[in-house]
Amino acid sequence: HEGCRYCRMKPRTRQLMLLLLIALPAAPVVGYAGFSAGAADNSPAGLVRDVQEAIRMWDFSLMTNRAARLAALPKDEDATAAYHHDYWRGVALLHAVFFAREAGESHRAKRFEPELRREALAVLERASEFPDATADTHAAVVVLLGMTIKDGSWLTALRLGPGLMRHKQAAERDRANPRVAYLLGVGELRSGRSANALAAAREQLLRAVAQFEAERRQPVAGPYEARWGYDHALMFLGEVSQRQGNTEEASSWFARAYAANPHLEKSREMMQ
Repeated sequence: HEGCRYCRMKPRTRQLMLLLLIALPAAPVVGYAGFSAGAADNSPAGLVRDVQEAIRMWDFSLMTNRAARLAALPKDEDATAAYHHDYWRGVALLHAVFFAREAGESHRAKRFEPELRREALAVLERASEFPDATADTHAAVVVLLGMTIKDGSWLTALRLGPGLMRHKQAAERDRANPRVAYLLGVGELRSGRSANALAAAREQLLRAVAQFEAERRQPVAGPYEARWGYDHALMFLGEVSQRQGNTEEASSWFARAYAANPHLEKSREMMQ
């Protein structure tokens, strides 16, 4: 990542300081129960449908509740089914993290963000180990690791940096997946601070939008097919343009995001 602490280190510095981390224990993962969010179709396909709807509606309670319900499903011996359960649970938690990080200080989601991020990372890292894991599974891990590195110390960067690079390489093997470009763009936007990071985010998000628009012209293949990310890619392009000082272009992106999904209140508020 442009601006990432780990990426800025000299190789020799990485090697020396990584030796200091060998004896450090890993942080425990805290279970997350999820907020109440109404009745649900508890079949796997029903919960996946609800996760995609929660993302579209930007509903924090529905995201976390369905993540908890997916975690409570009976363990499936079929590897593909087990992967889908972890993938969609991780996607729900990832977006809950996005929500919490954007929420105001008084919002209840804010104080749960570190816990949500730890659980999302644990679930998606496990999902990424499946042989048929999609590239956006790895890209989601990149985003979460980037956030954790940004929020942490140099030691955090040293501990997590190699994993971030490994997952980024795995994600980039499928450059046709729009969620890969989208998530890598978000990763640049959220973990970097420089003009180069913004430029890299813009490049990835523009590619994602073009790929999403092609995807939207295709029929949905089945109940587990991912179709999330398009509206948020437009919204984040608005944020990139705004931070680059292009207010007219930013307003146009926010307008497109709001047209794609009227539940994105931030886009409506940012339209000029």
